[in-house]
Amino acid sequence: MTSLVVLNLPGKLAGKEKELVQGARAQGFGIWPTLSEPVQVRIGILNQLSPEQITEIASRFADAMLAMGAEFDKQQVMNQLKSYYAKAA
Repeated sequence: MTSLVVLNLPGKLAGKEKELVQGARAQGFGIWPTLSEPVQVRIGILNQLSPEQITEIASRFADAMLAMGAEFDKQQVMNQLKSYYAKAA
């Protein structure tokens, strides 16, 4: 796992990166936007976390995007992450 993941938000969330970051921080977890254009969301130090901690971050991040109106199957995403870790073990 890399130490930093940079995300471009999909579809109707594009351009709402700062709003997503503010909402995440209000919920007690830290993600942050890049300072340059295009604005992106960064999640860091993943190589220092356990699979369980990364799964929790991914779950909370998914919840935050869904709350803003993103449309995706969270369970499918979580299953893919679980599958990734199963293959890596």
